[in-house]
Amino acid sequence: MSIKPSGAAEVLHTVDCPPPPTVKDGDYLPKRATYKTKKFVKYSCSDGFTLYGRKRLRCKGNGQWPATPVCVENLCPAPPTFTGGTFSPVSASYSPGTIISFLCNPGFHLVGPAGSTCQDNLSWTEIPCCVETECGDPPTIADGTFLLTPSPPYTPNDIIFYICPDPTTHRLEGPVVMTCQEDGTWSANPLCVLIECGDPPTVADGTFTPSPPYTRNEMVTYTCSSTHTLEGPATITCQDDGTWTANPVCVLIVCGPPPSIPLGTFSSIQDSYSPLDSVTYECCNGITITGAPTTNICGIDGTWTLTGASLPSCTPTVCPPPPSVVQGVIPSSDQKLTYSINEVISYECNFGTKSGNSATNTSGADGLWTNTFPDVCLEM
Repeated sequence: MSIKPSGAAEVLHTVDCPPPPTVKDGDYLPKRATYKTKKFVKYSCSDGFTLYGRKRLRCKGNGQWPATPVCVENLCPAPPTFTGGTFSPVSASYSPGTIISFLCNPGFHLVGPAGSTCQDNLSWTEIPCCVETECGDPPTIADGTFLLTPSPPYTPNDIIFYICPDPTTHRLEGPVVMTCQEDGTWSANPLCVLIECGDPPTVADGTFTPSPPYTRNEMVTYTCSSTHTLEGPATITCQDDGTWTANPVCVLIVCGPPPSIPLGTFSSIQDSYSPLDSVTYECCNGITITGAPTTNICGIDGTWTLTGASLPSCTPTVCPPPPSVVQGVIPSSDQKLTYSINEVISYECNFGTKSGNSATNTSGADGLWTNTFPDVCLEM
């Protein structure tokens, strides 16, 4: 057995360290096969990761390394409480560069950006907020007003009613109700429109006065051309609904057949006559026409210029030869071309005169014989 000299220093034996443990998402330097006691290695993490633990580790004399650090991914925490809405995607933490989107609940609207980004410093860009939506004052309309039900402020689905205060002069066009919408705007508003009628209906061969514009209860009057007459109301009225009452028509003026005269006729003969058409009278059987003018004219009012006593007349001065008789003759002494008014002739019967009959005939004042078809002679 050997004995150490007294007072001699104790000699320590050391062991080299193997390569240190690897770190996920990180690395160390320098790299060697073995490390002498008290030699250091330095750890670092990949981009986006943070080192937790000691960065420098020293090889111990027993050949061991101290506790190894870890690399933890850099993450943003969940965004602050978002009242009145929701965001997506929802997670406990977020990687830098992640964008979340915000959406407000009905009745709220977003103030600020619609999205926020997780930054490299693990903070969020601006976070918006959801504010309860309100509509401003309802739009005013000319010649109209609205009923405040409810009172302001106005929130989504609140409604107001519009009216035209004087319905006799204005009518409401458009929706009666306006609604405060989810985006803080009002739905379409109506208009109070002056009650007016368009141009009155045109009437063929007619005109009307006065000229536009035409408001409620205003009237126009129609007149026809000189060759037409008005049928229906001469005046029509602009009504409350902007329409006109029924209009008249202008009808062509015509005259019916002209009045006749005894013992006479007229020409030309037609079913109807236009204004200023004329007819000419003449007498039958050579009778002379006397009295008024022989021309009758259809007037512009549809009546003839000559009527009644103003018509000409046919006054006979002679009669034509009398009618012949069966089984009899007119004596040669009574035979002539014309006969005076009230002249009497006698028939000569071959077999005698019928009982109760006179064998005479008389020319009348109307130029006709009193017995038109004499049947006075006996027959065998």
